[in-house]
Amino acid sequence: MTTLLDEYPHLGVEPALRELSVPSSTYYRWRRAEQEPCERRRRDVELTEQIKEIHAESGGIYGSPRVHAVLKREGVHVGRKRVERLMREADIAGISPRRKGFTRRDPKATLAPDLVKRDFTAPAPNRLWVTDLTMITTGEGPLWLYTSFALAEHLDRAGIAASIGSVGDAYDNSLMESTIGLFKTELIKPRRPWKTLSEVELATAEWVDWYCHRRLHGEIGHIPPVEYETNYYSETTKPQVTVKI
Repeated sequence: MTTLLDEYPHLGVEPALRELSVPSSTYYRWRRAEQEPCERRRRDVELTEQIKEIHAESGGIYGSPRVHAVLKREGVHVGRKRVERLMREADIAGISPRRKGFTRRDPKATLAPDLVKRDFTAPAPNRLWVTDLTMITTGEGPLWLYTSFALAEHLDRAGIAASIGSVGDAYDNSLMESTIGLFKTELIKPRRPWKTLSEVELATAEWVDWYCHRRLHGEIGHIPPVEYETNYYSETTKPQVTVKI
């Protein structure tokens, strides 16, 4: 019908509709459907643009779970499966860490005692910190981020007790290794090769700031660590309400 009127416009819309016994409302509904995308498709286009923006702001890191979490935080009501589909159709994907090898300890080094003993639970934020050794290759040579004398002295001055677990132990190292894996996957590997030591140091400081203040962490409800700490201290410092009868 629409093709006929497009090819022979001289026939006139209304006469042709009467001759063919087609209600005018039906014809114009067809025309609108052809000229305008359906509401769901239009919404998909809008969501895809939002998804692309969120993905780009994360440095190309976020997969569908965190993209969905950001949309939810922004008040956008959309299902996780729909986000997965739109990301797949737009050829957008997050990245995940892959780790190989393990560190080797100097047998002559003086070690701190193992105070944690694999009990990584803590009664409140900032009660238990973890760290690990890692090396970044640069054009000026390797940059080591690790347990050094300077770190030990700093901990001592701050009144923080040092603790070292066993070497190559998945249970002892898992917490910090997962973070280092994210660090290398989200920052180091995508931007290789690194030319200078200072370039890595600056980028690392920027990544740590983003990791703590803006990156969403699924383990704490898809919110940044700083927001989690703020919520914790807000709850624990609330004044107690006493009801008198």
